[in-house]
Amino acid sequence: MRGSYPVAASNENWLHESLVEMIRTIHDKLDQKKTVPSWSKLIPSALGKDNSSRLKNFSGIKDRLKIYESEVKPLSIAQRAEIYQELIRQNDLNGLLDGTVPLPILKTSFPTVYKVVHDLFVFAFDSLTDLGIRDRQYSLIFRSLSVKVCIFCGFERVMSPQEARQDQDHYLPKSIYPFAAANMKNLVPMCRCCNRDYKHDIDVLTDCNGDRRKAFDPYDAPLTDISLVRSIPFAGLGLRLPAWWIDFQPDTEETETWDQVFCIRTRYSRDLLNEGFNRWIESFMNHCKAKRYSKDLDDNQILNALESYHRYTIIENPVGLDFLKPKVFEMLIYHFVDNNERVKMFVKDMVCGISVNS
Repeated sequence: MRGSYPVAASNENWLHESLVEMIRTIHDKLDQKKTVPSWSKLIPSALGKDNSSRLKNFSGIKDRLKIYESEVKPLSIAQRAEIYQELIRQNDLNGLLDGTVPLPILKTSFPTVYKVVHDLFVFAFDSLTDLGIRDRQYSLIFRSLSVKVCIFCGFERVMSPQEARQDQDHYLPKSIYPFAAANMKNLVPMCRCCNRDYKHDIDVLTDCNGDRRKAFDPYDAPLTDISLVRSIPFAGLGLRLPAWWIDFQPDTEETETWDQVFCIRTRYSRDLLNEGFNRWIESFMNHCKAKRYSKDLDDNQILNALESYHRYTIIENPVGLDFLKPKVFEMLIYHFVDNNERVKMFVKDMVCGISVNS
């Protein structure tokens, strides 16, 4: 991941929390063979006057909770307990993402309950838009980004709240984790390319073979650094292009999941590195031309010129489509120091103002 979102963006979670509390009350009353409270009394007393009033007006939630009550009423106490534990597990996002919480069983173990739960919580998710909660979440996240790019890919722009509504994806799909469909911590903005072209309805917790895997928490993810030093110069497509080898630092199971879901290595190689390499080389040549370096520099002086420009690119801190530019010059330094003669000649020609178009 190329960053994380402020956890405060998930704080306005009262609708989800109210649903969890109301379901707990329904189960408790059914287990005790007591009457489930009326709608107005079922709403948690701690909710507060304003939000309580808003929730009372959602007849769609009221009706769907009544259907849920009818669906779980014939079940045994043990079965209801299992369903409630499933609710808790599906919302233990930290435990799910780090692999310590079991994957959902509701859809296979209680298929009719699953359908009712899915309808209830997806309706609640849709209600977040009517309440303005999703817009407030997105605005908070957008303001928190020093560079307005998607944290999932690191280069596609995220749109201003004044533009068309940004994609806010269910990180854990609502089709698999319906109990988490209205949980604000499971809602994450991402660029349309990441969401529509790559993420889709993929379960980040299982690979293509159905095996369990760990995944980043978008609200608490470390910054993943990129290294290109193992790329092979002049072995890629077209003139001068390296064959790119992208390493993640740290190299963890979470970074591999990130790559598999969002095709990060492929997109970086195709859309950033192949497209940007010649442009970045030209910018280095222009920089050296302005410096008017002598044509009889030795290797150490050539290396110093290359390292000086690399430091400049770090200070420049390019973003978006150019954010890997410093990594390319880091890679050239690595191979220069490693005595790759072709790279040394290539760099010398650039520093000394000799054409490198072939």
